[in-house]
Amino acid sequence: MRAWQPAGLVTLCLAVTGGGAASAAAAPESAPASAPASAPAAKPAAKAAPETTVAGPAAPPPVPAPLPVVVVAKPKAEVTALLKAGLILTTGNAQTLSGSGTAIFGYKLGHHKFGAEAGLAYVRSNVLTATDSDLPGTPGAGTIEADEITRDRKVMSSAFYTKARYDYFFTEKYSAYLLATFGGDRPAGKVFYGGVGAGASYRIYKDAHHELVGELGYDYSFERYVDGMPAFNQVHSARAFVGYALKVSDDTALYASVEGLFNLNKEKVPTADGSGVVGPFGDTRVNGKAGLSTKLWKWVSFSFGFAAKFDAAPAPLPPFALPYAAGFTPLAQKLDTITEAALVITLL
Repeated sequence: MRAWQPAGLVTLCLAVTGGGAASAAAAPESAPASAPASAPAAKPAAKAAPETTVAGPAAPPPVPAPLPVVVVAKPKAEVTALLKAGLILTTGNAQTLSGSGTAIFGYKLGHHKFGAEAGLAYVRSNVLTATDSDLPGTPGAGTIEADEITRDRKVMSSAFYTKARYDYFFTEKYSAYLLATFGGDRPAGKVFYGGVGAGASYRIYKDAHHELVGELGYDYSFERYVDGMPAFNQVHSARAFVGYALKVSDDTALYASVEGLFNLNKEKVPTADGSGVVGPFGDTRVNGKAGLSTKLWKWVSFSFGFAAKFDAAPAPLPPFALPYAAGFTPLAQKLDTITEAALVITLL
């Protein structure tokens, strides 16, 4: 008798070891329906937990680099102060007193420039004079006796002037100016004169040694004559100016300038022809000057200058002890000149 073998168990083992195809071929038709066809699938491995990092205190943000500090240099003021003075006194046979002086001040800062100038000239002389006071036919007539010699004091020059000017520089070349003048010149017939003006200035050329400047503007002036006629003479003028400066070296410089004032209005003043009227451009005035300066020692310099003033319609001469004849009014000279040599002391 043949023993019963569990075919289903064998089939199960083949299924486990041989795979699905082999088990299907080896499995008998009499296998129980409840027998398992395959082994259960293995569970997937569990996922590893993500690594975690414990954060420390947050780092401070980086400090930004400091911004560069731009330092704007303040413009340095340019200050100039000059003084010229001279005095001569003689006694004895020649008795004279003469003195002259000039003061100049300048200040420039940024766009602004201010300048002022003042000067005076005075010359007095005690001149010996002889007057025969004896009547004709009397003893001593026609001769000079001891009591007929005297000294006559005469003022040969008595003039002063002041000037002030302000400039505003829009650029290095262009500027606008305001100016004012006041002075007097008795020997020239003017008790005092004054005026104001305004205009534009243009630096035509400049380099290390040369500078050329031109100006155009308007000028108003008034004059008071010694003889009192008229009480005031008012003049409205067009002004033109050209100035040149040459720097020869650090110690020596030359300069020259010319200024023209051309009256635009009609003036009622004494005239040489007796008309008493001066028309437009009939009272032209021209002022010119030239000179040089050279440094001798630190704050001491030597200067030489020449100035000329021309007036086409001069003022009447001051009256003498005796009055002028009716209808006769002598006028001052049209041209005045000044030549000066002086030591200059630079204060600033």
